[in-house]
Formats: sequence, structure tokens, C-alpha cells
Amino acid sequence: MKKEIFKSLKKGLTVVLATTWVATAASAAGFLSFGHPEVGGSGCADETVSYSFDYELNALNIEFDGYVSITKGKTIKRVTCNMAIPVSVPAGMQVGIVVQTLDFSSYLSSNVRGRIGFEYFLAGGVGNPVSIDLPTGHIFGSIGNEEIIWSGCGEDVNLRLNTSILLRNSSPSSRRSWAWVEIGPEIVISAVVKSCGPNNGIFEIK
Repeated sequence: MKKEIFKSLKKGLTVVLATTWVATAASAAGFLSFGHPEVGGSGCADETVSYSFDYELNALNIEFDGYVSITKGKTIKRVTCNMAIPVSVPAGMQVGIVVQTLDFSSYLSSNVRGRIGFEYFLAGGVGNPVSIDLPTGHIFGSIGNEEIIWSGCGEDVNLRLNTSILLRNSSPSSRRSWAWVEIGPEIVISAVVKSCGPNNGIFEIK
């Protein structure tokens, strides 16, 4: 699997990891709302992050301005951007959330190794980390995850999204040994709504 991913990346193609997700439930529009994300970390500040909700696609689009890591003259550099996003869930409803795509671009010289990753979970839960090792050269791509995480019935929740960039430079003194990695321009988070059935059973709205 990894060999196929690297081959695609080197050809400059967009890579999406496990993002096949078919939602048959009714539109989330009018059922739930996302609050303003709280942002923190060495790779971003609140004023560098914006967001919008696409009601046709049931997707929260998070856009970054300057979420970049550059290593030149440094052995190791790691930057992060962590977000807490309030999600309001109406009584009798349940929402499922999945990080569909995380865009990135990078350039790595031959002496630099790089990795980007993310995990998402509801506050109090445990995330499933997703990461990719970056090959040398200049590439554009995206990664995602097919895992849907569900809120409780009618429970407002905080969605936590943690992202990171890690660079390791084996020849920091060399002028030709450097790299940059940027996460963005956006992350797309998709949502689907279900109704809570009797006896805590759950069925999809058709």
C-alpha cells in the first residue's frame, strides 16, 4: 500500500487514503451546527484559521493561512495545530463526523525526512492517528480517514482535531539540505445525521 502511495506522490498526483464514505442519511443542514473553533499550537494562530459550512455537501471546510514548517540549519523541527470545535446536536439526533481530506504540499531534499499526521476524536474519547511519510521532491496531495465517530443521542460535543508536521534533517549544515511542508489550503470534515430509535437503537433518516 505504501509503495503505491509513494509512486503516486512522485508523479504529482493527489493521494487520498481511505476516504470512501457513502452517507445515506438525510442532510445535516438544519439539524446541527458547528461553533467557532478554538485554535492553538506552534503551527497556527486563531487569526490564521477560517472556516465555513457547505450545506449541500454537509461539510465543514477549515482553511489555513501559513501553516508551514521549514527546516534549514535545524536537525529536527515539529509544528502542530490543534483545534476544538463545538458541535450542537438536537435532542433525539446523533451526528457522525469524519475527516474526509487534509490537503498538503511539500518539498524535501534528499537528506530530509518528513511526516504529516492528524487524529480526531470527540472530547473524552480516543483518536485513531493517521500519518504519511513524505518522499523527496516537490509534491501535492491529501490524506483522509474513513472512520466515522458518533456523538451520543442529543449530546452536544467538542470535536478535537490535532495535526502535526515533523521534519528531520540529517545534514543541517549543508545549504542544499532543507525542506518545507505546508498543511492546507483546507481540511474538509464531513457530517451525517441519524435519529435515535427506541431502546437506544439507531436508524438512518431516509
